[in-house]
Amino acid sequence: MRWMRFTLPLLLLISPLAFGQKQYTEGACLLLQHQMVQFSNQPNSHNYQSAKREFDNHCQNPIPAPVKDLVLTNIPAKPVTVGSVKNTVTTKPVNAAVCSLVKYAQVICA
Repeated sequence: MRWMRFTLPLLLLISPLAFGQKQYTEGACLLLQHQMVQFSNQPNSHNYQSAKREFDNHCQNPIPAPVKDLVLTNIPAKPVTVGSVKNTVTTKPVNAAVCSLVKYAQVICA
């Protein structure tokens, strides 16, 4: 009977920790999933095992990302015009051999 006096409160204190696993956010779950895929060719490695364990325990019902308005702080609120002339720049290769050598130059050469 004495053992129940000590084990019952201990069991009541430990049980919420065992059953109430904290859930990760969707972003964290995506990173864990990527790590599992990255190390899937080595299923016995520590990286794969820990990612799989955390994914199984903490990503059963991931927390969705909060919906917020996107505020861009580095873009000015009003367009800035310098003078009344619109400047346009066109780029042309130095010679035609450049177009045949560089794959992405087709955009410039076209």
